[in-house]
This record gives sequence, structure tokens and C-alpha cells, in this order.
Amino acid sequence: MPVIHLENGETVVLDDGELPLTLPEMSDYKAHGGNAPLEYPAGSVGVQVGLGAELFQRLQVSLSYTWGLTYEIRTIKLDNFSARSQHWGVNVAWFF
Repeated sequence: MPVIHLENGETVVLDDGELPLTLPEMSDYKAHGGNAPLEYPAGSVGVQVGLGAELFQRLQVSLSYTWGLTYEIRTIKLDNFSARSQHWGVNVAWFF
């Protein structure tokens, strides 16, 4: 949404027809040649390690870390970027 901030403090919202340029009409967000710009694999594989401890009689805490071995998302034509899943996890359980 294009907005113009005037010197007197007012703001004016412009419609697309009031812009000094023409916005492209896009019906499909695919890259040139029909290739999709992002590639999502069907699944991912990772190794998870963790440890846990019982702090009190009914309270347990665990900590884990996951190393992603395969990619979660990958760009093909843009900048050859790829992302692996790597994250920490903390779990707290209270038993009744």
C-alpha cells in the first residue's frame, strides 16, 4: 500500500492507478523457464540427542538438540540458498 507523508503531518494513501509506474500482472510466481523458485523436499532426516533429569518428585526437564542432515528448503535459481533444520528443544513435564 503506497503512502505519502506530507510536510504538515498528514498521510495520503494512493491507489495503484495513481502510482507513477505500472505494476506487473503476475498470475504465476515461477521463475523463467517454468521452474519453481523454491524447492521443498518431501521430508527431512536429522539426528537428535538429548538428556533429561527429574528435579523433584513429579517434575522432569529434558534438553535436546537436532542436527539436520537433509535440507528443509532450497532455492534453485535465485542465490542457491539452502537451509537445514538445526535447533534446541527444552521440555518440562509435571506428573500428577
